[in-house]
Amino acid sequence: MTDSARNETIEERLARVETKTDLLRQDLNEFKDETRSGFNAVRADMREMEVRLCKRQDEATATLRTELKDTADSLRKELKDTADGLGNELKNTTDGLRTEFQNTTDSLRTEFQNTADSFRTEFQNTTGALRTEFQNTTDGLRTEFQNATDSLSKELQNATASLKTEFQDAFGNLSVAVAETRGYIRGLTLVVVPLSLALLGLVVHLVLRG
Repeated sequence: MTDSARNETIEERLARVETKTDLLRQDLNEFKDETRSGFNAVRADMREMEVRLCKRQDEATATLRTELKDTADSLRKELKDTADGLGNELKNTTDGLRTEFQNTTDSLRTEFQNTADSFRTEFQNTTGALRTEFQNTTDGLRTEFQNATDSLSKELQNATASLKTEFQDAFGNLSVAVAETRGYIRGLTLVVVPLSLALLGLVVHLVLRG
């Protein structure tokens, strides 16, 4: 049931209540009119009886009292019956409206509760699905990051080992080159020093001869 359908149903019920209330009001107005007419008729009868009393006071006293009592009793009974009927009708109408309103309220409350429960269940299911998806995505990213980290660590270790090997090879080659250079210099020294001494001796000899 949509909100517009509920509103139309409640408006129709309110209209029915207003219609019944108008009918009761009309009945009450008619009852007032009838009562007023009855009282006017009673007044007229009383005036007529007063005229009769003036004419035949002694003879009409008992009859007048009886008529007045009968008329009053009849009016009292009619008024009581009418009031009781209107009271019962009003009570039945009020009870019916109260029951109808209570049923409508209970129906709306049940429908609202069912809708709220449905929304709550749907929200919990959606939240659970999103939580599971997020957990799976997080686990996947964590695994992927761990694999990438392990791979990068292995590559770094391999690169470090390769650089260490190249550095050791280069250092070994440099050591060999230095040793060879030192040997070459040592051999050159052995050649140059005697030659320098020979040249120095020759220069000294020449100087002495000159």
